Amino acid sequence: MAKTMTTIDTLEALEQHLNTANETLLVFKSDNCIDCDFLDTYIDTIEHRFPEITFLEVKRHQLPEIFNHYRIYGVPSFFYFHKGNIINKYVDKKRKYPENLIMFIETSRKGVDHAIL
Repeated sequence: MAKTMTTIDTLEALEQHLNTANETLLVFKSDNCIDCDFLDTYIDTIEHRFPEITFLEVKRHQLPEIFNHYRIYGVPSFFYFHKGNIINKYVDKKRKYPENLIMFIETSRKGVDHAIL
């Protein structure tokens, strides 16, 4: 069965997830975004490849203050957190393909001592 990202709809819910999850991938999206729709075609496969990571989705129209806080101006964008701390960001204008996201996650995880994961 496919995993699905948890949609965050409050700042409190985001803080709770970040403070309790070991590893988190925060996915910034918006409606009417062709690249976000493309991401939806493969994100379940990425979630299955990394079952120990909590995938969270934040949509611009629901929580613009989080977009402002993290200075997100393009979507989709990704932040990798370890124990509530930002380890790495994947923000650029280019379309994100599955292999790009996998490489981002693997590179981000190398920045963390896996003995504690």
